Amino acid sequence: MPRPRASRPPLTKRLVDDAKPRAKRYLMFDGLVHGFALKVEVSGAKVWVVQKSQAGRSVRVTLGTYPDLTVDQARRASQTIVADLVRGGDPNAGKRAAIDARRRAEHEALTVQALWERYLREEAARHNKASTVEMKLRLWERSIGPSIGKIAVRDVTGQHLSEIVQGALRVDARGTVTGGKAAAGNLYRLLHHLFAKALAWRLRPLELGHPLDGMEQPRVPRRERLLSDDEMIALLAAIDGDPSAPQVRLAIRLAALTGWRIRELLDLRWEHVRLDLQEVRLPDTKTGFSARPISPAASVVLNGIERRPGVRWILPGVRDPQKPLDYDTVHKAACRISAKAGVERITPHILRHRVITDVASASPNIRTGMAVTGHKSAQAFLGYVHAERDRARSVAAEVGSRLAKLAETPPTPKVVEMQPRRPARRS
Repeated sequence: MPRPRASRPPLTKRLVDDAKPRAKRYLMFDGLVHGFALKVEVSGAKVWVVQKSQAGRSVRVTLGTYPDLTVDQARRASQTIVADLVRGGDPNAGKRAAIDARRRAEHEALTVQALWERYLREEAARHNKASTVEMKLRLWERSIGPSIGKIAVRDVTGQHLSEIVQGALRVDARGTVTGGKAAAGNLYRLLHHLFAKALAWRLRPLELGHPLDGMEQPRVPRRERLLSDDEMIALLAAIDGDPSAPQVRLAIRLAALTGWRIRELLDLRWEHVRLDLQEVRLPDTKTGFSARPISPAASVVLNGIERRPGVRWILPGVRDPQKPLDYDTVHKAACRISAKAGVERITPHILRHRVITDVASASPNIRTGMAVTGHKSAQAFLGYVHAERDRARSVAAEVGSRLAKLAETPPTPKVVEMQPRRPARRS
């Protein structure tokens, strides 16, 4: 049996004027129209509302403020709202639709500059390494921002982005691309991710789609250079004669012995090294935490490094030992040493290709090789593996000789076993 409703006096001007604010907001319901009430805020503001239960949930509709609406005006307006609620209507639907439309219009009116600032704050700063953020900032400041920074996100077309990507390519008088494919690929990937986020954040209408749809990603040709043994011998012999600081020469030697990413070597700290386990534990690499086995040759190099008091970096900076060694310093030294050794320019990345190829040749299990090099996917690992020409020729010769022997071997005669003929039955 439903609980009897307590009788309430009708709201009057005197009751409304006498209503005082309390520590919390409260409602004064009307005795004539069920659901019609005065909401009194803590600040003393008074607002007319209709609050009723509909399908098991409480619905509140705001009518206006007092004294902008008198008691009689608010009560007449509430009667229409109450009737709509009783019939199952939603008086707030129009208001919500208007708010959503206004917010959507505000979002879609945002410029690419605003999109970029949110992208930096919510994506790049959270998910990218510092070097990747620097690279993205360079691409924005040099190519993207000046071109489309002031354009509304919804107005960006594929033509805009195509011009940015194609602008990074260097083309000769005959129309042949002579360079810039790597930069064009970086621009394409950044723009693709940027506008994918614009769609996910509803800053661009979904019906417009991604502006890069239908545009092919620029392909960078595979690096086919693999250092030969003679080139490695010449490089390793020329390291000690370079006038660079000792930690610079050590960085190049360790890169040649381990094949690690150069940033992993530069960020290496003493607490990461466990020579008793022949292992280095890197807490934050490109692929997250990584435990790397180290060779005895690399252990000898690490054992020979003098540890400076108060310096945690194994390869400290040349000018400031409280910071890691600078990448550009190592890169320039590697190029200078390779020139002195009389070989084509060698960078730490080219050294990584050589070491990973040796690892792949030495390990029949691809997962073992990935554990040594710090890869999380077989596809990325195999991207660094080159086919060694000498081994390829040896395999081709072995397979060819085996097939040649098969060609010279006479075929084995096929013997068919004859079944004895059964004698005819006599009647």
